[in-house]
Amino acid sequence: MEAVVVALLLVVIAEIIASARWSASYFRSGIPLFSKSISVRVFDGVLPEDEAMTEKFKGGTFGQSLVFKSISETEVAFREKAFEFTFFNSTPVMHGLLSLTPGRRGIEVVGRLNWSILGFALIFIVQFGRMHDEMLIIFLPAFVGMMLLLYYIQYRRFNRVAGYLREKYEGTPSPQPLSREERG
Repeated sequence: MEAVVVALLLVVIAEIIASARWSASYFRSGIPLFSKSISVRVFDGVLPEDEAMTEKFKGGTFGQSLVFKSISETEVAFREKAFEFTFFNSTPVMHGLLSLTPGRRGIEVVGRLNWSILGFALIFIVQFGRMHDEMLIIFLPAFVGMMLLLYYIQYRRFNRVAGYLREKYEGTPSPQPLSREERG
């Protein structure tokens, strides 16, 4: 068991470093848990600026901020702000990536599972296998419920990002109908 804890600790350290350094390979890899495609009607081929997105998704009393950073000309990585004190904090289960789709006709918003969450889940699964049935009945639903709640919190945040981009790039005003005089 000690070797597993050491391995998990190394995974957590590697993830913290990769996330803090905005490693492109970290943000491009992982098990996708969230994916939204936004078709683009009016688009200049450039994703929103990091600072503008970070400002738009500042946290409040009940949530952490999302921070954004360009990692290539066609990709913007995002994640929860590392150290921010709010009334309600939750453990992030995903890190995100905004990317232009081929031909620059759309934007993909993808949330990938954080490595450390997978490691914690594996440790819990191993531990659940060693529990007595009575303990398993209590802890397994609690663990699954906790993971679903954490996912739901981040799903809503990632969905807000996708909604903002959809509004920004699909939100072109509909044309006004012609008046009788204009129709002739």
